[in-house]
Amino acid sequence: MPYVEGESVRQRLDKEEQLPIPDAVRISTEVANALDYAHRHGVVHRDIKPENILAP
Repeated sequence: MPYVEGESVRQRLDKEEQLPIPDAVRISTEVANALDYAHRHGVVHRDIKPENILAP
C-alpha cells in the first residue's frame, strides 16, 4: 500500500486532547463505512487505531 501524507487522528488528538463531538462522529462514521465496504469485499484491516486513520 502506498504511503499517504496527512495528519492522523492520533496527531490531532495529541494537539487537541479531545475532538469536538461533530468531528468525532464524522470520523467514526467514515471509518465505519470504510470498514463495512472493505469487509463486504473480503478485506480485513486488522490494525485499526488512531495512528492509522487520516484526520480530515
